[in-house]
Amino acid sequence: MSILDILKERKMENEEPEEKKEGYVKLTELKKKSDKPVKKKTEKPKKKIIEKPKEIILRSANPRRKGYFIVFEGIDGAGDTTQTKRLYKYFEEKRKNVEIVHYPEYESPVGKLIHEFLHRKIDLSSEVQFLLYSTDMIKDRDKIEGWLKEGKIVIADRYFTSTISYQALDNMSMPNIKRFSGIFGIPKPDVVIYLKAKAETGIKRKVSGKIGLDRFESNEKLLEKISSNYNKMAQKNIFGKWIIVNGEKTKDEVFEEIIKKL
Repeated sequence: MSILDILKERKMENEEPEEKKEGYVKLTELKKKSDKPVKKKTEKPKKKIIEKPKEIILRSANPRRKGYFIVFEGIDGAGDTTQTKRLYKYFEEKRKNVEIVHYPEYESPVGKLIHEFLHRKIDLSSEVQFLLYSTDMIKDRDKIEGWLKEGKIVIADRYFTSTISYQALDNMSMPNIKRFSGIFGIPKPDVVIYLKAKAETGIKRKVSGKIGLDRFESNEKLLEKISSNYNKMAQKNIFGKWIIVNGEKTKDEVFEEIIKKL
C-alpha cells in the first residue's frame, strides 16, 4: 500500500457520515414534514361594538324653568303630528314626565271657528286669523307654564310660531309680533324642531292619507310661501332656538335625526 492510499484511508476514518453532520436532514424526513397538514390559526370572532342609545339631557336656558318646552313646526304634510306623537311616546318609555298639546285644538270653542274657516264655511281676514289662532294657544298659557315649573317636558304639535308663519309674517312687523306675545305672556319654547319639506311633498302626503283637504293643505303656492317664511324664521331663531330636520326622509329616519339633534 502506498503512502497516498494510507492517507486517504485515515481521512475517511476521521470523517463523520453525512447523517451525523450538524444540520443534515434526509429528503425522506423533509417529505414527511411536508405531508403533515398545517393547522390554521382560528381567528377569534370580533366583538360587536354595541352603541348605547343616546341619553337626552334637556336643560332650559330659562333659569326660572325646571322643565323643557319643545315645539314641532313645518308646512302641512311635513310630519309634525307624527313626530310629536313619536317623541311623546319615546319620553314616556324613558319614564320622563311629559305632556303633549296640539294646535289648533278643534274641540275648543275657538278651535271650532278655526275648523270652519279651514273648511271654507266662513272667511276671515289675516288679522282675525292671527287673533283666533293666538287665542287658541293663550288659553293654555297657565297650564303650560305650570307644567314647566313642575319640571315636565312639554311637546307642542304647532304653536305660536305657526301663527307667525301662516298668518302674521306677511302682514305684521316683527316688533309688533314680539310686542303682542309679550303683552299676553306667551311662553317661549326652548327649541323649535322645524321639519323642512317641499310643498309638493306635503300635498302628496296629505292627499294619500286624507279625504278633503282644507284651504291650506290644498294650496301649493301658499305652502311654498309659508315654507319660505319658516326658512327665514329658522335662520333668525325667531321666538326660540330652531333646529332644522330633513322632513323629506322616511318617518324613522326623521325621528333618528330628531333624537341626534336634541
